[in-house]
This record gives sequence, structure tokens and C-alpha cells, in this order.
Amino acid sequence: MPAIRVVGITLILFLGAQATLAAEPLHWHSDVKSALAAARAQQKMLLVNLRSACSRCDLDEAFEKAAADPIFVHALDSFVLLRVTANTMESRDPLLQKLAQKPGAPLRMLFDASGQQLFVLPQKHTWNHVVEELLRFRAERALIRRSVERRFAGQIADAELDLGNALLNVHKGQNAADRLEKAAKAFRAQNDIASAQLAEVLAGCALWDISQKHRGRRMIEQVLKSPANDAVAADAHLAIASQSEAAATKQVYARDLNGKTTRRLETDYISLNKAVAAYRKAYALAPVGSVTLAQARLGLLRLDDQPLPPKSGAAAVAKSAAAIAPLTNDDALIRIVPPARRTIVGDADFYLQAKAGITRVDFYLDETKVGSASEQPFRVTIDLGRIPRARIVKAVALDRAGKAMGEAMVTVNDRADAFFVSIVNPAMTWISGATDVELDVSLPPERSVQRVDLQWNDKQVATLKAPPFRTKINVAEGEFGYLRAVVTLDDGTTAESTRIYNASGVSESVEVGAVTLIASVTSRKGEIVGGLQAKDFKIADEGKRVSPTLRSSDDEPVTIGVAIDSSSSMRGRQLYVMRAAAEFLGRALRPQDVAFLLSFDHGARIVHGRTSDGQRLRSLVFDMVPQGGTSIFDGVTFALQQFQGISGKKALLVLSDGREGTSSGSAKECERLARAVGVPIYVVSPPEESARSRPPHALMHIAEVTGGTMFTGEPEETFPAMFDRLAAEMRGQYVLSFTRPTGIKAGAWRNIRVDVERRDANVRTIQGYWAN
Repeated sequence: MPAIRVVGITLILFLGAQATLAAEPLHWHSDVKSALAAARAQQKMLLVNLRSACSRCDLDEAFEKAAADPIFVHALDSFVLLRVTANTMESRDPLLQKLAQKPGAPLRMLFDASGQQLFVLPQKHTWNHVVEELLRFRAERALIRRSVERRFAGQIADAELDLGNALLNVHKGQNAADRLEKAAKAFRAQNDIASAQLAEVLAGCALWDISQKHRGRRMIEQVLKSPANDAVAADAHLAIASQSEAAATKQVYARDLNGKTTRRLETDYISLNKAVAAYRKAYALAPVGSVTLAQARLGLLRLDDQPLPPKSGAAAVAKSAAAIAPLTNDDALIRIVPPARRTIVGDADFYLQAKAGITRVDFYLDETKVGSASEQPFRVTIDLGRIPRARIVKAVALDRAGKAMGEAMVTVNDRADAFFVSIVNPAMTWISGATDVELDVSLPPERSVQRVDLQWNDKQVATLKAPPFRTKINVAEGEFGYLRAVVTLDDGTTAESTRIYNASGVSESVEVGAVTLIASVTSRKGEIVGGLQAKDFKIADEGKRVSPTLRSSDDEPVTIGVAIDSSSSMRGRQLYVMRAAAEFLGRALRPQDVAFLLSFDHGARIVHGRTSDGQRLRSLVFDMVPQGGTSIFDGVTFALQQFQGISGKKALLVLSDGREGTSSGSAKECERLARAVGVPIYVVSPPEESARSRPPHALMHIAEVTGGTMFTGEPEETFPAMFDRLAAEMRGQYVLSFTRPTGIKAGAWRNIRVDVERRDANVRTIQGYWAN
């Protein structure tokens, strides 16, 4: 048992850093019937420890030591434990008969509560691999639980479908394909063609996973020849989209002049276009509220440059802006439809949906006019620049006489929890008499409007509770005033917008460009240097000295982002990352701080928005399961977008092995945004399995240019000291700001240099900024 002994040492090293954690004794069943009864009663799976004939085996000791590991305890929460000895097994028990067929002991095996075998954990697996497998099955516990319920109810075909789907999700391709093909035959025997086709689509996906790609693809395409209904067709298109997207990125190996083998990634745009087309078909056909619809939408957010049509349940696929569903009476007068892609750079097409009477639309980017359109569909191409920063696109709709009829605004590259209200009507600057007022409210995910208060010159004129947010106000002719809309959400959060009307003169706008940067100051020994004042900093903007102001207090809240690589390449490194993230959150997050959790694989997603509940975030970290490709630069870019508009101290922790694979954006674009947002980035990378593995230079460079740093291959026992140091550095940040010179062209890069009046001090901060 040498593998178990070696892994036991690893566990002890990690647990030594958590001396306060006492291990609860594990409860082992020794009787199969009682274990299965407990598993069914508690709706859990069964973990079997098949021992050899020994009084205290190495495997027993490994289990007991692991019981002090919070991640292992979290994984075991979904399992009942059964320990049996090989020479005492009763051959008449069906489950023990299965065990008896396995050569040798010890073994670790997983069963559901009905005795169906899920997986045999290979003896060659390290203990970390064992825990990762338990976590993967734990993530599918709902499907496995439903499979058991259906099996006991005699619904065998449904039970096999659920179990096969669960096995597919944990990448047990051959077992999944066997179960799903069995389910398909059973459904066809019952003349349930829709369920049979769904099972065949999933079986095709399982075969693709085990490198039987042609057979799997044929099985899915056969379903598409005559789908039983739109939902089945949507699932088939989604499967083809996922497979095409996976095939779109290829690794190309070549030898350089020195004979060294190099690797580069190439994009197969034919496969990529097939993926987008299939995602659109799945999106159009999938039922509203279905998982298929949600997954198709995420695929389009990653890949599609065309607008995402409103989901109305219609089966037609939108091929152009003209095919987008028309506005209804409950809709606004006009609506901007941006590209579906979540992060947009370069040239992008924006469309405008408008009701009758609109003859021209003027488009603005950050209040600068960038184009017009005078015929349906109203469309303009806008250059958003190479930095994926938050931008506001506004459209003003005009009638035949050139009178403004209404406005619409949309933000791109904004935070996922962005919340704003805009007054889209009246769009003209002079109003009188009975005037229609219309508001556009953009909500964060999972939030709803409690009320909208509308004021004219500080007088409450209306309270609106539900969309469409429309009302009328009466304005005396020539009366100067301002319209103010305040939106309150169900959690008490507010946003407001104000517009001035009937102004007698034209006010001048003055350009005031404020630059804010975060600086960390350490001594040559690496100690945090505190107590500095504004006069102690020397800041040069393109070589010219500027006078900074300083805001710094150790008690000031810090906004912390944690971005975790959850791609397939993290298998075998999953526990390292989980422990690092949990340790960091436990040591860095104080009651006054807020943190958000983000994961990225082939796409990026918010796992939890900003919160001060560190325990909740740590629990979510333990539920992450590695899968899919790796889009590091897209993930870091999306994480940086979540800091836009947030002032004060802030930092981003990225946990990744640095193995880029499927990003739509480049390292350069990610670096540009990092420089623009000015958030220090700290990177923690697990130990490499081989000395030949290439270090993640791009992440290292991005960390350095933002004033952060990178930790590569740090042992787990160093986590407490490492993250204490990071926490102290975040809290000791200096928030500096200065007014940049006027007359600078927007988008120009400005180099800055920051020093302090101390010889033994080192300043880490951004190396420049992009003029807004």
C-alpha cells in the first residue's frame, strides 16, 4: 500500500496548519443491508471500503486521517460508509457478489442507494484523486437520488436515463453510454420516442467523450433527422454545438530552429461557426426556463457577435436584426439590441428596435456621436476599442421633422451586477403640458424592483411598482426643472437618474480627468510599510510631477475578487485550489470587507456576487467541479469587469495552472483592461507535475504590471503565512489620486512612475493608465 502511505503524509502536512480542527470519528456500517437502508433513508450514495483480512489496514488509517480535512468531510456528506472484509463476504448478497467479482483487496467502490454500481476507484489513484471523485459524484447527487426513487417505483427506463446522465456529467463515458443506450431501448419498447431520442443524444455525447466521436455524432444527427419535438431537437443542437466548440481549438506542435518542440493553439473557424449556428438553433427551440436554454445562452454569450434575440418561445431562428421579435405595447418606444457576446472589443454591430414613426436614429458612444441610421433595420457599427471596459451606447430616435421621440441606452462590458436607471423619454430638451415619461431599468441578476419614485423639481409626481415604467407629468410652459427617477430594489439598493429640461442657457462642460491608483509599499525584507502620507509619494505622469491626494486606513473596506480555474486541466489540482481559496477567504475577509467568487473553464460565470459571508463562499468553493476547456484570459477579463465603478481598496486573486486553451480574447487585451481598471492581481498556481511544464508567463506579467505578484508551486503548509501576508498587503494599500493634464486624446496610454522618499522601500502599483 505505498500510495496510501505517501498520500497520508500530504494530508498530515495540510492538517498541521489547522491544528484547531478536531477530526470527528467516521461511522462505518459493517452490514450491507443496514448500509443500503441508511443510504435510502438519508437519500445518499454508498462508499464501500473493501478491506483485506487485517486488523487495521493502511486504507483504514488513510480514511481516519482524512476525516480532519474539511473538504473530505464536505465530500462525505453525501455518502453512507460501508466497510467489509474480503474473507467475510456472503455470496448470497447481490451487492457482495459484485464485490466478490473484483480481484484483490482493498478497493473503494461507489454505489447508489439501490445497489447500482457507480464507479470503482482505481488503486493507483492518490488520495487527492479519490476526494475529487467523491466531490464530482456529490455534485450529481440530485440526479442519482431521483434515479433511485424511479428504480424503486419500477420506472426502470427513467432511472437508467437519470443515472446515465449523472455518469456522463462525471465523465464516466463508457458506463454512461451503456446506461443511456439501455434506457433508449426501454423507452422505444414503451413507444416513448421523445425520451428515447433524448437518451440517444446523451449517449452520443458519452461516446464523444470516450473518443468514439464519429459514432456519437452519427447518433445525434440521426435524432435530428426526425426529432419527436422541439425540446429534443434543442438538446441535439446543443450537443452538436458543444462538440463543435470543443473541436474549434486545436493544439499544433512544431520544432523550432534549435530542435525544441513548441506548442501553439489554433482556432478552426469552420467548427466555431458551426458551434454558433447550433447554439442559436438550440436557443430558438429550447423551452423557456429549461436548462438547455440556459446553456445555449451561455454558449452565445461566449461566441456570438450577433444580437441575442428576445426569447419568445417561437421556433424560428433569428438570422438578422429584421428577424428579432417586434416590440409590443408593453415594450419601450425603442430598444437597443447589442451583440450577444458578454465581453466586446473592436467593431461591434448594434441594432435598434423601434415602433412606427421613427425615421432616423443617432447613436452615441459615451456621449460622443458615432453614427446614424435612416432605414429599418436601424444598425450601426461602433468601434469599442481594444480595452473591454464599460461603455455606454445611446440611441436617440427622431421623427421625420427631426424631433427627438425617445432615447435608449445600454452598457457593455459592465459588471454582472450592474444596476442603473435611465430616463428614455422625454428625449427632447424642451417640454410643456402633458408629457409622457418613460424609464428603462437594468436589474442585477435575481433582483426585482420594489418601487420607482419619480420627482419633478423635488416634488413627488409618481410611484411606479412594475414595468412598463411609464406615466404622465404636467409641466408649465417654459418652466425650468429637472426630472429625477429613483429605483429601489427588493434588497434596498437604489439607483437614480436626473435630466434637466427647459434650461434658458447652454452650460459648458469642463473636462476633469481623475486618475486613481492603488499602491503597496514594502521594505526590502518584504514587510508592509505603513504610516506614509501624500507628501511621501512622488508620482510622475509621462515624466511630469503631479501632486497626489491620499486616502488610506487599515479599517477601510476592501473589495476582493476570487477567480478559480475550474477547467478539466485542474483535475488532480482541484483540492490544492480549494484549500488555497478557503484559506485565503478565511484569512483575508473581515466583516467590513466584501468578496465575490467567480469560476472559469471554457466560459466565465459569477458563482456568488459581492458578500461579506465568507463561510458561504468557502462552501461554494468546495462544490466546484473541474470540466471543460480553459479560457484564462476571458476569465480574468470578466473578473476585472466586476471591479468597474468600484472605488477604494480592491484586489483580485486568481487560482489557475496557467494552461490557456480556449479564450476568445488575448493576453494583450486582458493586460490592457488590467491596466485600465487598476486592480492588483495576485496569482496562485499549483505545483507543476513536470519540470518540463511551461510556467504561465502571461499571468505572471499581468500580475506584475498591476502591482500584484505570483506564487507558483507553494506547498500547502505555507498557505497561512502566505495569505496573512497578502491580507496585510491589501489592508495596507494606499489609495492615491491625481488630476491628469487636460487636452489628452482619449484612449492614449500614459506612463506613470511612483516612488517614495525611502531608500529601502519598494512600491508596487500599475505602470500607467489609459486616458478616458
